[in-house]
Amino acid sequence: MLLYLCGIAMIVMGGLLSLKMPDATKAKTVSAFTGIGSIFAVYPCVKVLAGSEPLFFTFSLSKTFGDVRLMIDMLSAFFVIVISVVSFLGSLYAIGYIRPYCDKNKALGGAFSVFQPADCVNAFNRNVSSRACFSDCMGNHVAFLIFSADIRA
Repeated sequence: MLLYLCGIAMIVMGGLLSLKMPDATKAKTVSAFTGIGSIFAVYPCVKVLAGSEPLFFTFSLSKTFGDVRLMIDMLSAFFVIVISVVSFLGSLYAIGYIRPYCDKNKALGGAFSVFQPADCVNAFNRNVSSRACFSDCMGNHVAFLIFSADIRA
């Protein structure tokens, strides 16, 4: 499970690092960190799908949410593999697609790199309160991406 969490942290780190990168390398930085982080995140999921025991990670979020238990079982492992592969392919596509928008919206790379980890963590989450919170944050995040995109050429 630690390898998975390191992969998620790497994806977020790539997005934050891209905020300080020059426009020419911003999308490539996000794509590279998404690819490397996805490999780290997918590896434990492949092991679970191959028949090993489900993986668990429990931490206390707050008194409101209580203990949050992340569990990689066969179903959530499958979904995280799909999410990770599609997100990496999307980041590769974005290298060319985002180029005209780089100087207009500096937060696109960082915003994309928060959505994939939130989606992956939500797939493992077994706490109803924090799962609802993650889902709401992802919905707000999508709205931010849509409303903040300056589509004027």
